[in-house]
Amino acid sequence: MLLFSKKQLRKSWFVDKTGYLCQGRRLLARQFAGSQHRRELWWRNRADSPGGGSLDNQCDSAFADGREGQFIVHPWLERIAEARVLVVGDVMLDRYYFAEVSRISPEGPVPVALVKDCKNTLGGAANVAHNLARLGCRVGLVGISGDDENRAILEQKFAALNIDPTGLLKTTRPTTTKVRVIGGHQQMLRLDFEETGAASRAQEKQLIDAIRKKLESGIDAVILSDYAKGVCSSSLCRAYLVTPNVKELGEACRNPVANNDLSIESMGKAMRQRFAFGALMVTRSEKGLSLFGEDRVTHIPTYAREVFDVSGAGDTVAAVM
Repeated sequence: MLLFSKKQLRKSWFVDKTGYLCQGRRLLARQFAGSQHRRELWWRNRADSPGGGSLDNQCDSAFADGREGQFIVHPWLERIAEARVLVVGDVMLDRYYFAEVSRISPEGPVPVALVKDCKNTLGGAANVAHNLARLGCRVGLVGISGDDENRAILEQKFAALNIDPTGLLKTTRPTTTKVRVIGGHQQMLRLDFEETGAASRAQEKQLIDAIRKKLESGIDAVILSDYAKGVCSSSLCRAYLVTPNVKELGEACRNPVANNDLSIESMGKAMRQRFAFGALMVTRSEKGLSLFGEDRVTHIPTYAREVFDVSGAGDTVAAVM
């Protein structure tokens, strides 16, 4: 059992019953409100939450009964920080240019984007590793990148998150980079810099050697993040649980799938049996998730939010699963 004080709570993370994640590492706390009564306390750092979005204010109200220090972290969250996870897959850099658009170019019927800011984030398998690191896991990464400026940016971000990239091979390919131009709240354009195709036999051997070394050092779980860039070949990767989206489910079954429970159940069961997966998790955008186990199918609803960029949503699902 972990007890922590009001001061420590202010540095912690929390989620509320609708799934909002707040800053810090601790996601869920429980307060003992009395010797015979226990109640759950959930917070979100938003303007519509109690205390006007201030975590300090929410902590103040939580301690109104004077029981400072009577909070414990949920046991499964303590175990997350002990997990050693290896991510194998297609590592990418996501770059965003945020711009203002106020006129059309005199050179052609296209908008002129005045860039105001630029942001680099981890993408693909690197984003899965990022999510795991933020959850407190000890993360290793195996994949392929270039030996270029974008690789250097990735390494800086890995160092900041304590992600071990020793299994990330340097090759003559460019580091896969996705550049997005955002005008206001709308994505205007995406530019892809990459070379796809299967890894060479020599590279595949290096990848296998890197994976073997990581496994020998002690790993609790391996996550495969496949974006069809060449790392996850059939000879390298085998999966127990897969997380396709609706489009990918239809492609695997060679038949378009409607995003409703009946169609998802039918195609999901067929896919799981065909490929002998231990489990299957279908991500369904605003419809939530559908989990296929040995004995049953569970549909998990979501709380839809209006967003202009859904990049990395599947990576987050993979990391938390």
